[in-house]
This record gives sequence, structure tokens and C-alpha cells, in this order.
Amino acid sequence: MDKILHISPEPPSDYSGGGIVVKQSLLSLNDYFNIDYIGPEIYNNNIMNLINNKFFLEENNNKFKRIFDLLIKKETTAFYDSWIKNKDKIKWDNYDYVYLEFTKFNFVAKEVKKREKKLIVRLHNIEKDYVLNQLKTNFTINKLIKYFYIINKEKETIKLADFIIVLTNKDKKRLEKDYGDYIDAEKIGVLPVCIDKSKNLIRRTGKNNKITLLITGSLWYGPNFQGIKWFIENVWNEIKKYCNLIIAGSKPTDYLEKLVSQNIGITLIKNPDSMDEYFNNADLYIAPIFKGAGMKVKIAEALAHGLPVIGTNHAFIGYDIKNEECGFLANSSQEFKLQIKKYFDFDEDRKIKLVNNAIYIYENNYSINKSKEFIRNIFQKNIIENSMRL
Repeated sequence: MDKILHISPEPPSDYSGGGIVVKQSLLSLNDYFNIDYIGPEIYNNNIMNLINNKFFLEENNNKFKRIFDLLIKKETTAFYDSWIKNKDKIKWDNYDYVYLEFTKFNFVAKEVKKREKKLIVRLHNIEKDYVLNQLKTNFTINKLIKYFYIINKEKETIKLADFIIVLTNKDKKRLEKDYGDYIDAEKIGVLPVCIDKSKNLIRRTGKNNKITLLITGSLWYGPNFQGIKWFIENVWNEIKKYCNLIIAGSKPTDYLEKLVSQNIGITLIKNPDSMDEYFNNADLYIAPIFKGAGMKVKIAEALAHGLPVIGTNHAFIGYDIKNEECGFLANSSQEFKLQIKKYFDFDEDRKIKLVNNAIYIYENNYSINKSKEFIRNIFQKNIIENSMRL
């Protein structure tokens, strides 16, 4: 079995959207390669077992050094110094292929091509869009500088890539439009978020006095926070008599904590060790997302747990789901209210059908087996052609 070097600025995990996609990459590569890993430390033992050799990059937390690196070296990541110190220790001759997560590590892409290795880049989003969303939500001079640097970093990484994997057709079209001069369209593949939670669940679908709604995500991130704030302020008061709402995620803002404390029937779970409990015990997943970048991992998680979803058009980007098949579209406060009430009024058979449809759609489109098939195909057809038999 050939060896591949997997490099990521974010560790694989079960909690953050980025970490889940990094884990997807490792699980998908594992059937075909012996994997070595370079990136932040991994704390999940099951994930660690997928990897042979590991080298953990150390984050530079010196604020003044970070500012110096940003202004003088034009480096936007805290892992740059650790990479420079250790890149020559890598046994590059052991690898023919390097699999790089995100486009912001352009210095890694340059080193890979210097070593004459094949480079596969996995885009989690169009990076300049992600940084722009952060900038719009919380403007700082540092973020503005970072935004302009990221444009060139992303461009350089794309230019050096032998193959690029994006999450959605929308990202593919955007990539072709903005960076089409640097990579051929046939070298871009679409692989949606896929996760490894295939479960046959028995959900609470009977007629209850109240149903439990669930919202998850990085609660500090602008589009997530703004969507939750909008939902509480514009929808919650009219549905709270027959609903409870659980909001679970990382690093909630002070404003969100205060807003939740002022509304009866809403529970905030800060930095949970696992999301499974909340997905398993909810009746409906709510995705009031109106802007942002990339594909929403939380939708795949909900489907994997057999959880019907009510969300906006934006929340469903990248998902091939029909309205009322395993959830509902809602793009206004009135539509959210109507769709939630519609679900509440469904009989048990109709609710069970939604659950079964969610699990079916997950297994046939967003399970890890689908991701493994894609990885197999790109290595057979696009990267190495006849040089390897998977």
C-alpha cells in the first residue's frame, strides 16, 4: 500500500465543521493509503489509530510575533514558524502524494512542488469568502490585512495543485470563475460533506405536548450567531407554546448567552463533549443560515441521526434534497413558523417517514462510503492514471 502525507491546519475531530471534514479525508484515504499526518495535535484516539507517523505543528501564541509575521512576512497562520523549523525533517522520498486541507497553507504547497510531489487540495470553502464573512461580522485592521493576503495565498495554492476537491457545485463554479486561469476545470472534483455515523435510530416521533428543536454550530461565527439571533427574535415567541429549543455549540457570544437567558424554553449547551445526545433527543433540526461559506456540515449530521431539517435555501447548498422529503425549506420568519407547526401536527406515520427518508438520503449520498468511492475514483482517473491500482 502506498504512503500519502496528509497536512492540515485544523485537526480532525467530531465537533467543528472543519474538523469533521478533515476526519472525512482521513477515513476516505485510509482504505487506499498508509497515512502520515502533519498538523495540530489530535486528541481522538480512534482517529489517531488511522495514522502511522505523526508530526504535530505547534501554534505560535505570541501576540507580538503573530503581528510581526502578518505585517512583515505576510503570514496569516500561527503554524508558520513550526512548519519552517521542521519541514526539512520530513522524509519526502517516502511519499508520492500530499493531501492538503484548505488553501491558506500556500507555503506548504510551494514546498510540496519543490519536492516534486503530486498535490491534492481539499477546499472547505472559498477561503477569501470565509475571511470576508469574518471581516463583515467583526471588523479589525488585522482581519482586513489578512483578507488581502488570503486572496494571493489561495490563488498560489490553487495554481500549484494537481487536483482540487470542493464541497459544492457552487464552490466549483466560483473557483472556475475566480481562478480558472490557474487550474483546468477537469482537475476540480465535487465531494460533499460525508460523515461516519450510519445509525438505525428509533426516534421520538409520537404526538407529544412539545417538540424539541435543535440548533448547533460554532456559536461565535458570524453567520451562525446572526441566524440564531434572528430565529429567537423573529420566530420563537410564536412557537414556544409547543416547542423547546436546544442550542449546542462552541464559544457562544456574551450577547447570545444573555439573549437565551431572557427567553423561556431555550437551553444553551456550551462546548459539549459530544453532540450525539442532542441530535438523538431532538425532533427537528433548525438551520436559519442566510449567508456564509462552504457546505453546512450540521445538515449531514442531522440526516445521519435521522433528524428532519427545516432550513433556508442557503443552509441546503450542496445537498440534493427535495422540499418535504426529509425536511422543509423556510426563508422567512412566517415560513419557519408554518413549517414547524406543520411538523408538530403530523401524525406518527408521517414523522417516521421523514426519519426514514433522512437516513436513506444520508446513506446514499453523504455517508463515508460515498466519500471513499470518490477518493478511489480521483486517484484512478485524475491524479495517477495507470501508475497505481487501488
